[in-house]
Parts: sequence; C-alpha cells; structure tokens
Amino acid sequence: MFALNNKKKPSLGILITYCDERDLLTRCLRSIKLQTVLVDEVIVFDDNSNFPAKNYIPSDFPLPVRIIHSDKRLGLACARNILLKESVSDFIHFQDSDDILKPRWSETVLRTIYQDDFDFIIANCLSLSPEKELGKINFFLLRKEMAGDDVSFCIRNPIPTEAGVYRRSKVLKIGGFDEEILFSEDYDFHIRLVYSGVRVKFINEPLVFLFVRKEGRTLSNYLQTYLWGAQILNHHLDLLFPKYRSDVSDTLVEFGISIARRGGWAEAKNVFKLAKKIGPPLIP
Repeated sequence: MFALNNKKKPSLGILITYCDERDLLTRCLRSIKLQTVLVDEVIVFDDNSNFPAKNYIPSDFPLPVRIIHSDKRLGLACARNILLKESVSDFIHFQDSDDILKPRWSETVLRTIYQDDFDFIIANCLSLSPEKELGKINFFLLRKEMAGDDVSFCIRNPIPTEAGVYRRSKVLKIGGFDEEILFSEDYDFHIRLVYSGVRVKFINEPLVFLFVRKEGRTLSNYLQTYLWGAQILNHHLDLLFPKYRSDVSDTLVEFGISIARRGGWAEAKNVFKLAKKIGPPLIP
C-alpha cells in the first residue's frame, strides 16, 4: 500500500456489467477483493439475468456491493450509462463480469493519477481463453511506436473499456456511451472521449486479464463488431476529416479485410469503396 502524503486520494469505483455469467462474477469480485489498495465503490448492473447477480456476491467481500437490476434487457451501452450516472467516484473503471484484475491494478492506477492530472489511463491487457494464453495487448508499446496523436491511436487501435480508467466528469461531459450503437460501442466511446481533449496516460504493465469465451459477445458477433466499427468511422467523418483522413481510410481497409475473412464479401466491398472514396488507402 502507498501513502498519498497530504494530497487527497481520488475515489475509484468499479462498475460491472453482468448478464448470467454466474460464477465468473464471483471470480471477478474476488480479484477486486485482492487489490493491494481497496477501491471505494463497486456497482453491478444486472441486465435482466436468469441467474441473479446477488447470488454470486462473495459473503466475505470487504465492502458493500450495490446491485442495480433491470426488468428488461438493455444492452452494454445503456447499462454502462446507468452505472456512470449512479456512481459517485472521481474515477471509474468499466468491468465485464467474466474478466479479472491483477492485485496491483488499483494501486498502480491510483499512483498514476496521483503523479499527474490524467483523465484517461490505459493499461496493457493479457488475453486468455479457458485453455491457454492468447496474447498480450501492449497498448504502451503500440503508442510509443506510432506517429500521430492519441485520436489517431484510438482510430487505428480499438481499446476495450476494461483497459481503461476514466475521470467520471469527463465521461459525463461527452454523454457516456451511444445507446444506438449495438456493437463496438467502446470504439465509438474512446474516439469521442479522446477527441474531446482528455489527458491520456499509457501504463506499461499488464493489469487486466481478458477472458475470451466462445459464447462471449465479441467472438459470437465477430462480423458485426467490424461492420459497426466501419459504420462508426463513417458516422464520424465530419468530425475526423480531413485531419485524420489517412487514419480513417487505412482502418476501414483493415476492417474490410476482417469482414471478408469472416465471409462478409458484399459488406467488405462496400467498406473498401468507402475507404477508397476517403483515400488513398493501402487497398490490397
């Protein structure tokens, strides 16, 4: 644990979305319990689950866990916006209930906030399946090796919300998540957040474990994730053009390739056409 001297410790809240992950929520909360610095707030949004979240809260959890239950399925963007408005913390972290945090996550994040006045902290992640390690996502190294500003980085490198910690007031200022977006809502969110001028800090340490499951939202909707990513860039053309023209165009090509690999040939062709119109991209 560390001391903050005479400086006031910022409050840190973890906002969890839950929809029938059952024992995985218990595992997630145990990783929060093991933090070297205890967080100030934990809220779980139960998105009309068949197996209520309240049944999976560890009895020995060291602080009250507030549960918000929805009587109908609202989806991630709406759930996160409700959590955002209900939180009272200075800084917030959006956590999926099937992922976990390393024990030094909160201490490292708070040290970073304490050292300077950052609004958006991005940590490296470790991606895992139930059988094996899939790979490390080193956002720190990616940013170090890339020219351009943080908006360019967010266009070219979709960031999962689990990697981030956010100054709550800055997230409220941009209106949170766009509830009209069904997939890749975190991609849209990060582009808008960074474009608003927040101060960004990359931490060169893997602090979050992302568990990839076959029944998980991303793998089971892989094609839709990239199709919505392309739609998001098209929607924000007025915002991003002309300064980020090459970032948008090149990223659309990458999205188109991913769409084609999943069999969406007609959709990929339309994405390539848009990239060429914005262009010139590096179309293969």
